[in-house]
Amino acid sequence: MTTLLTTEEIETLTAKAATIPHPMEMVVDVLRAIQDRNGWVPDEGIELAARILGTSPLKVEEIATFYDKIYRQPVGRKSQAVACDGAGMPGVSGELKARTPPTSGRFAKLPGLVPCGAEDGLFPSGGSS
Repeated sequence: MTTLLTTEEIETLTAKAATIPHPMEMVVDVLRAIQDRNGWVPDEGIELAARILGTSPLKVEEIATFYDKIYRQPVGRKSQAVACDGAGMPGVSGELKARTPPTSGRFAKLPGLVPCGAEDGLFPSGGSS
């Protein structure tokens, strides 16, 4: 796994947390910083956020699981294939797998692909998505 945050980012966030009366006000900012660097927030990210904020991992986890835009597991690579299969277009998921470039677990934009159903006229395509 990549480094959750750089030493400089950790020092900056820790210093900022030390200057405010309620460091937990920064929990979403810290989690977003970890997610922006890694694509999601692993368990180690929860522990790092807790250390930065001077709180328990449980309190950070409670916030992380409350917000639907904080991802606690890798996202992006399978979501379109699952949506295609669910829409009754399983052939598209095979095409997605064949054309998905290797990534570090982050979302990869797939050039030239249209959303499921666009090629059949089920909804208009605005180009690749």
